Amino acid sequence: MTCRAPLGPLLRSGYSLLVVVALLAWMASARPLHRRAVEDRFHWVGIWSAMPQLVEPSNLPPVPFNGAAAVFSNSTIRQTIQIALDAQDIRLRVSNAFGVNDLSIPNVALSLPATQQAGTSALQVGSTTDVLFSGIPSIIIPAGGLAVSDPIQLAVATQSVVMIDMYLAHGQEGAAGRNRILHDSLGPNVVSRIDRDVLAQPGVKYAMLFEGVNDIDVADTDVPSQTEIGDQPIFAYRQLATRIHAAGLPFFGATITPFGSPSTSDYVQPYSEGREKRINAFNRESGVFDPVLDFDQVLRDAEAPGQLRAQYDSGDHLHPNEAGDQALADYFPLDLFVEWGAT
Repeated sequence: MTCRAPLGPLLRSGYSLLVVVALLAWMASARPLHRRAVEDRFHWVGIWSAMPQLVEPSNLPPVPFNGAAAVFSNSTIRQTIQIALDAQDIRLRVSNAFGVNDLSIPNVALSLPATQQAGTSALQVGSTTDVLFSGIPSIIIPAGGLAVSDPIQLAVATQSVVMIDMYLAHGQEGAAGRNRILHDSLGPNVVSRIDRDVLAQPGVKYAMLFEGVNDIDVADTDVPSQTEIGDQPIFAYRQLATRIHAAGLPFFGATITPFGSPSTSDYVQPYSEGREKRINAFNRESGVFDPVLDFDQVLRDAEAPGQLRAQYDSGDHLHPNEAGDQALADYFPLDLFVEWGAT
């Protein structure tokens, strides 16, 4: 989602993960434009986005939405999002990045929930707006393509909830998962998608990397593989920093959070914790990143530094729970956006 905003003010693009059968809506907000002289003072800014991904078989929808030839035939998909900035003009970007065929969308509508909360099917009366693409209510997006909607006049406030309904008459063939820095998993690796998912974002002013666990723990457990996987992320970090700095953006880094288990876990392999410590030491000390956010220090157990604190553990010993996410949010120094906004 993108939006028009005045040139100069502090703005931030956010990233989240939402996958709907190789279909992605990106949103952005903007202030209204009445004259060309006014329009020249505004530009589009991303206020919500997700990484386009292939969908793994275990995440496919159940019958009847999952047919033999296509998924979501004669179905409406609803995506509920929370936007990051006030807006009066909104524009959608819909991606068919991983589609193997053209994606036909006969109708897209945008509306507000009745309670301004996610998880409800009730809409605010009169809030539904049809989305047009070059003046037409339908769009066919070729495989690998992207479509951008016409501006939509809809006043929304920061952190308000917006619902996007996309009707698929014929569905979509095909059916990502883990993010990795170096190698493709169920989605493309970070190095290969930095241009599309970061540098091409409308109005982007900052870039942040918080990755690495999947590279460490999906690698083979033999010593050469584990040694290599300790070297390669560091090289990748340097390459990413070079590309991001060349684009004139500050590069925020974050340490890898603990993923050890008091018992057994698919993510705990021989040498894993040593690789994590080495990569985190690089993140903290190398100077490759501009500011570094020490998420590891926030979430780790003081008595068992390789593990999450019990109160922050979602149960899989890898992903933080809501309290853990809140701890990271409370720790994040928002004045970094002011400090690095003038670069």
